[in-house]
Amino acid sequence: MKRLLLICMMLTLMLAGTGFADTQKPDGRHAETSCLMKSGQDAYEIGDVVSFGSYEQDNNAENGTEPIEWIVLDVQADGSLVLISRYALDAMPYHESYSGVSWETCMLRRWLNEDFFDAAFSAEEQAKIKTVTLVNEGNPGYRSKGGNDTDDKVWLLSINEATGRSGEGKDYSCFMLDSVRICYPTAYAEIQGAFALYDGGCFWWLRNPGRAYWYAAFVDDAGCVYKAGSFVVGDFGVRPVICVLP
Repeated sequence: MKRLLLICMMLTLMLAGTGFADTQKPDGRHAETSCLMKSGQDAYEIGDVVSFGSYEQDNNAENGTEPIEWIVLDVQADGSLVLISRYALDAMPYHESYSGVSWETCMLRRWLNEDFFDAAFSAEEQAKIKTVTLVNEGNPGYRSKGGNDTDDKVWLLSINEATGRSGEGKDYSCFMLDSVRICYPTAYAEIQGAFALYDGGCFWWLRNPGRAYWYAAFVDDAGCVYKAGSFVVGDFGVRPVICVLP
């Protein structure tokens, strides 16, 4: 137990000053660049914040879209960056009806890989986004199965990934703390229905089914992972995940 507490304390200190420890609310400012990619000795590290693509965020369509800020979640062997949006960019239901659904068949997956992908990224940016094969695990707390593996350009974290326990060579231990998982919606996402409570934090979807196939898992406003999930028709925040080529 003492060793576990020590590890947690060390992790907290390591996260201090990184994007993960900084759960600031969006301030509506425009990022200075549309794409930040370091090279050579200045390679990105887990927790860095980068800008890539653009999307409506300040709820003022007249001034155009704003650059999307992402947190570096993982740096792969080839230099590719796995990125998760720093803020909830929109609010969407997981699915359009109460019918049983999996990540493979849900409406939100289609929206992310079609509507959002086309709206958020230029043709040049789209060419840099890798197609990733996702292993869609079942819910670790219930008997609901995750369904077939999928090939996606845009996706959501799983329960295991969001709690830092993902396997397959991925190290998402940066997400072990509830405080790190707190996510704020952009002004646009809040208007669209992102459910915000704790100090302005919002609920955001994960891709696993919940306790039944008409539920989906989510993270609440205080950063707690709810494996039992909520009805798939609710409007929760959306934090897209992408993998960008170096």
